[in-house]
Amino acid sequence: MLDKLLLELGYSDNDIIMIKYNRDLSIYSDEVVCGMINKIFNHLFSLGYSNDDILKMTSLYPSIFRLSSTCIDNRFNFLINLGYSLDDVKRLVKNNSGILLMNDSQINDVISFLNNFGNTNEEVIDMTLNYSYIFNEHKNLKDKFKGLLSLGFSFRNVNEITRKNPSIYGNKYYDYCEKINYLKDIGISSSVILKLTKECDFFNFILLNDIKGRIRDLEMLGFNVLDIEKMINMYPSILILYIGDIIEKIQFLISLGFSYSCVLTMIKENALIFYYSKNNLREKVDLFYEFGYSFNDVKEIILKCPKIFDFDLVEFIRKLEFLKLARLGKIIIDDPSVLFVSSSSMYSRYVYLKSIGESIGYKSYSVLFVSDDEFSKKYNINIDEVCDYHIYPIADNDTPRLSADRFEYTF
Repeated sequence: MLDKLLLELGYSDNDIIMIKYNRDLSIYSDEVVCGMINKIFNHLFSLGYSNDDILKMTSLYPSIFRLSSTCIDNRFNFLINLGYSLDDVKRLVKNNSGILLMNDSQINDVISFLNNFGNTNEEVIDMTLNYSYIFNEHKNLKDKFKGLLSLGFSFRNVNEITRKNPSIYGNKYYDYCEKINYLKDIGISSSVILKLTKECDFFNFILLNDIKGRIRDLEMLGFNVLDIEKMINMYPSILILYIGDIIEKIQFLISLGFSYSCVLTMIKENALIFYYSKNNLREKVDLFYEFGYSFNDVKEIILKCPKIFDFDLVEFIRKLEFLKLARLGKIIIDDPSVLFVSSSSMYSRYVYLKSIGESIGYKSYSVLFVSDDEFSKKYNINIDEVCDYHIYPIADNDTPRLSADRFEYTF
């Protein structure tokens, strides 16, 4: 009788065994248990849960069947009184139906623990909705919190980690601590580790052995721990990239003419190179050649400033075009940092300076690339006036290039 009902409802063979031999249900006859099951199904249906939802909720916690409808409603009302909306409560119970079996003090203990960090009620609700199983850890929260402090994190750090990732208090807590201890032991700084724990969701799931393997891979490629720390800080996802993709990107850069040691240096300074597509990398290198730079020029520029690969292609072209037309193209070989100034600032400042009779050449170009405040103070002019396109326009061409005719007219 009971087996037939459970099969009709959609339970698997393993679910049926778990339900039949549940200690809270096994003391009742099959007929009584069938009545309990039908009652709970009907009540959960009335609360908006689907048949699949109920199967999942009750297969994980068969003891729910011994609850009365009133008991479930009371738990819903209790959670609503804590500040959860009805939809929040439905989601919370769907994700962790064991909450229906807890007593009020267990739930209050978890809420109080999270409130003690100085979190608002809304933040506590968000944390528990994101990881509803934190309620199952009510006995261990304080000890686990102390454990995180013992790893070298401050109270504020642990609060930030908890708010971002409350799931660390779950079953993977000890694995999580082992990963942090390993990174500390090999010399990765606390600030970089904190960044991983706060900003990188993958850190919760990556295995310790996978982290160790990636560190070994990078060391075999020629990077030391300080290099690896710098790379992780700039591009944390390097820990989960497929090693074949890393090697392929290195080989691609070598195919562009750079030596292996040169490529390693570029990567140390800008690990985001692994994020960029091959087309992005090739386009930037080819553009330098198009504008008359030699291979040695390009190598020197990229080694000094590998972050040029971050630039938007259209804006990059505008900058190179400006420098070419202003006859200042060679300055980026010695000082590629000038490329971080926008093309519009370069152009409008240049035109302004020419309009007041000031010459710009290799010995006096630096004023084009100072901060807005410094430029405004030096020339006693509002920087917005200098950048007014109605006064100093850039041509609206189909291509991203500046108007050569209009620009050269200013010489």
